[in-house]
Amino acid sequence: MGKYDQYINETLTKQKYMLAKDLAESLMQQFPVTSENARKIIQRMSEKGALRSSSPLSFGKGQYLYYHPSDRPDLVSIKKISKTHRKPLFRLIELLDINDDIISFYEGLKITASPEEKTATKVSLLRDMVEDLKALKLVIERNNEIGTYIIKYFGDNPEEDNELLYELKISRHYDKMKLDCLFVPDILRWIQQLNLINIRGSFRNFQSPWLGAKHNDIFWDAYGYTKTTGINENTASIADTVDKQTFTCFDILISRPYSSIDLDGFLARIQIHINSTKKQKRKVLPVVVYKEIDDHVLNKARKLGFVCISLQKIYGANINGVIKNISSIYSKDDFDEDVDIGAKIEDALKKISDSGQADQLKALRGLLFEALMNPILKHFYGNAQIFPDKTLKLPDKKQREFDYILISSHPKEIVLVELKGYAGNSFIRLGTDDKTKNTLKYFFRGSVPLAIEYYKNDNSCNNHVVKALFITTGEFHSECKEFISQMGDSKLNPNNTGLSMFYSGKQLVEFLKDNDFDHEANVIDKYYVKYSQDEGV
Repeated sequence: MGKYDQYINETLTKQKYMLAKDLAESLMQQFPVTSENARKIIQRMSEKGALRSSSPLSFGKGQYLYYHPSDRPDLVSIKKISKTHRKPLFRLIELLDINDDIISFYEGLKITASPEEKTATKVSLLRDMVEDLKALKLVIERNNEIGTYIIKYFGDNPEEDNELLYELKISRHYDKMKLDCLFVPDILRWIQQLNLINIRGSFRNFQSPWLGAKHNDIFWDAYGYTKTTGINENTASIADTVDKQTFTCFDILISRPYSSIDLDGFLARIQIHINSTKKQKRKVLPVVVYKEIDDHVLNKARKLGFVCISLQKIYGANINGVIKNISSIYSKDDFDEDVDIGAKIEDALKKISDSGQADQLKALRGLLFEALMNPILKHFYGNAQIFPDKTLKLPDKKQREFDYILISSHPKEIVLVELKGYAGNSFIRLGTDDKTKNTLKYFFRGSVPLAIEYYKNDNSCNNHVVKALFITTGEFHSECKEFISQMGDSKLNPNNTGLSMFYSGKQLVEFLKDNDFDHEANVIDKYYVKYSQDEGV
């Protein structure tokens, strides 16, 4: 072994790992070699296997991390080096550590402030980072119908079913993501009431929590625009176009404490957005919504000028109990029978009612109603596969979301279920066309035809007929009477199971009591049918 090889071998035995630049400087201090020669010595040792490198993963200006040949690259050393030399990569690995070794690709895009596609700028791409880490066998990537996930690689162990472990991690993490999305519509409604949003853009939703709101190729939990200008010569009345308004972006985190890396990732995305035009910098109002946050992170966010909103400040201390109940409801795969879902839902609804925030939590109450209906649907379709929060997408990219889709083998039916957990004095309207949301025509003229077309191409559902259910805890407007009569006589009516196609709140309560679902009937009657809000839906 030559003197250079011996020195580097001894150095890395002590140091464990070093960046190429630091290793070259160490050589130059020990021997009379130039910078160029030091680099060539390191490169030659790496090529003959006397060094192990982090290639293809680099840390600025193409430099690699080098290890003793008996060691190999690991996430601990890479995270430590990247904290200084490649901050997006540091945040990515730190987020994996925080989230029990798994994150969704969407969360990775947020935390690294990465665009989805390559741009002319020098912004790091999440896709490149993941591919490099995969090449080093440090992470794996899994895709399924509920998104793309980045997971720490468990290694090759023939005695364990790693794929089963990966699937379990995905299932658990998916539940956490749903919790993060539960409050988003209600939070945005509250923000609108404060006049901090005048135009709602897009938001991450409960049905597809692995997708975010994309704006200029950067992802957010939600975004919109505000005319609120403060004391300014350009008043809100003349801010009549989006380019004159302020872009309002949201980072919303409920399932765990909001951390410094979340704030750094949010800030990095904001800076990209601000500098995305050459003429003048864009105006941005950042909003952080959290359940828990460390004081130093909160103080940093406030110093940056971010609006910081505690979930408890919006909805009161009772919201913690609501979140705890909801976490247990959605953490059980397929509504485990060992858990009394009905009791937990009732307790959550009671806490919402006691807090006086029922009107402010309309979307959440709607989701709790959907969960309450799960065992009822199972009862009438005992041998059916039940898919909650299902999105169907056609090849032309048209898509619709369904609260439940039931695929039954006896009878051979595909049942599309629309549920509206509204206050008792709220009305379902007929709607003008299939694009008017929360109406009968939106579901029956838009969603149902799309599902029929979708299942025509699904060979596993040959000979199945499509049926439809529309259930509300409110009332149907008088304008719906003729349409309901027509649809009730159509082939969409699931008339073989004892269920009708339409139920208003009072009809639903009566039907449930007739079928021995007394507890569910009482909960729906108390917290929905007999509950009135100031304004209808």
